[in-house]
Amino acid sequence: MIALATNEPLGHVAQGRAVLAGLSKRFVGGNDLDDAVETARRLKASDRLASLFFLGEYVSDNRVVARTVREYEAAAPALAAAGLDVHVSVDPTAIGSLLGGYIWRDNALQIARAVASAGKGLPADRVVMMLDMEDSSVTDATISMYEELRAAGLPAAVTLQAYLHRYEPHIRRCVVPGGRIRLVKGALAEPAEKAATSRDEIDRRFRVATELMLAPAVRESGFYPIFATHDVSMIRHIRAIARRNGWEPGAYEFEMLYGVRPRLQERLATVERLRLYVPFGEAWWPYAVRRVGEYPRNVALLARALVGSK
Repeated sequence: MIALATNEPLGHVAQGRAVLAGLSKRFVGGNDLDDAVETARRLKASDRLASLFFLGEYVSDNRVVARTVREYEAAAPALAAAGLDVHVSVDPTAIGSLLGGYIWRDNALQIARAVASAGKGLPADRVVMMLDMEDSSVTDATISMYEELRAAGLPAAVTLQAYLHRYEPHIRRCVVPGGRIRLVKGALAEPAEKAATSRDEIDRRFRVATELMLAPAVRESGFYPIFATHDVSMIRHIRAIARRNGWEPGAYEFEMLYGVRPRLQERLATVERLRLYVPFGEAWWPYAVRRVGEYPRNVALLARALVGSK
């Protein structure tokens, strides 16, 4: 699946084939911002919140980086005008972290200011620029950027990966009053010297991180935990810890990927705050194929699309 996702010629062909539209629609919220906002509006009607993500990562073209920044600057007021949370997710490598210098710092500040401006008057948990976490080479830079944005009074949050060997100091560093962390297990192909590779160990670390983020002493500090998982057993664990430590639903939230395990999403949204990660844009092939790879039951969907069946 990684080979398919990173095959640029195949991606260009796939994104131009109408027969693959079903694969795109399953995991992507639309080809443009208007589509994505409409998707977020529809989700809200079924008690699910949204965080918009403009597709693209590991970008080394200044023009593409500039377009990505413009898309986020436009997304913030569009979400506010639609009566939705002003909540976006941003990959550092999509906004210039590969280009060196201060480019990605300036772009992150620019997007965060647009989010803050559009979200004036809304509760803090509804106005967020979430920094996605990519491979381990950018972990420290991403956390530092998050801290800089917060120090500037901007509505930033950061994603932390439980499978990294340094996950615990990362969590302790970012569980601070007013902080916001999205906890994920981690899905990139990191080497054993950087991250755990066994499912049992990754799950153990995720549980430890959950305990840190939902500790009773943290609850009154204004820290806001976000748990990104589709693992039913982990969801049960998180809910049990939250209840045990006095966290009410709405004082934390779950996050899932748009199009992944929709029935579970519908059930969870009736009892907990749930936000969906909603990608939009034309470069959907790498993203959609990775989702298939992470959830093998979706392989049949890809197979049908590739052979052109309906």
